[in-house]
Amino acid sequence: MARQTSEVRHAPEVDDLPASQRARRDRIVETAVELLATDDYEKIHMRLVADRAGVALGTLYRYFPSKERLFATALNRWAQTFQQSYERTIRSSESEPAERVRRTMHVALKAFERNPRFFGLLMALQVSDDPEVAALYERYTGTTSHVVRDALDGIDERWIEPIETLVWAAVFNLLRRWSLGRMPMSEVRSQLDDCIDVIFSTPTGARLAG
Repeated sequence: MARQTSEVRHAPEVDDLPASQRARRDRIVETAVELLATDDYEKIHMRLVADRAGVALGTLYRYFPSKERLFATALNRWAQTFQQSYERTIRSSESEPAERVRRTMHVALKAFERNPRFFGLLMALQVSDDPEVAALYERYTGTTSHVVRDALDGIDERWIEPIETLVWAAVFNLLRRWSLGRMPMSEVRSQLDDCIDVIFSTPTGARLAG
């Protein structure tokens, strides 16, 4: 159950922290990311994060007044690896937008396959009643949206938002089935490819770059 927002204190702004405290805060975030590699979000306690990060529990709560805020920050840190992978391997390619989108979403699928607990974290944070968590979640979606929109460079601008909406809807629908054990990742990739083919092969799709 989400913690009530009235019970959550305000943390200091990152830019206001001295370098040593910023490094300590970064270590806490990295520890949260690492713990999600082996444990479900619901099972990770703040004391465990503090112990693994080598800080006092009170110190952890000073930077992150709630578990939701800590792991929403960790989600954004994890999203940076998706963006970096895209920029390193796909952005500069000479392929057509449809192929760039396909490769980009395969990078996303691979990230969730390697770190399946981040999908559960996404689902948990979506229902938070904390405005700061909501803002952090929006920052995450902004990062992933920017990547897809960049991959669609060359497409008529009026079609970019509908394509992005359709692609992410397909991804999350398929990942939900995968997370429930109803579909292997190989099938997720295959069906996602089919969805992308449909988007770019319809009469509208034939005019996307027009």
